[in-house]
Amino acid sequence: MSKYGTAAIQAANLARKGVQPRSAWGQAVSAQFLSQKSSQDKGCPRDTFLSLAEEGYIRGVGPGKYTRSKKNRSYAMKAIEILKSEPSIVERPLELWNLILQGEVKTHNEQMYVIASLWRNGDITT
Repeated sequence: MSKYGTAAIQAANLARKGVQPRSAWGQAVSAQFLSQKSSQDKGCPRDTFLSLAEEGYIRGVGPGKYTRSKKNRSYAMKAIEILKSEPSIVERPLELWNLILQGEVKTHNEQMYVIASLWRNGDITT
């Protein structure tokens, strides 16, 4: 599991305990990337997590307004739809990424590791 996947699970647990999702993400990535500020600030995995929370997909976390991201929200929503119909692809995050892009060439930036880790951990509600 990637460190961002672990951070996503930790953030979901914190958010279920009442920590606002953005703060929960910040605490979780700070714990995973102790002295790596650029890794703590990386936007794509954060916005993927916040988009899932915003849309009510993280078990036990109420929907709300947590991010302005449009692209990562779109990727996350497409990933959830694909996973609903083909759950086994959760074990192949890069293949999931390629399905979302539908032929567009774009570098993966940890988004699918966030989603895959939450899905495998039972933290995604559909």
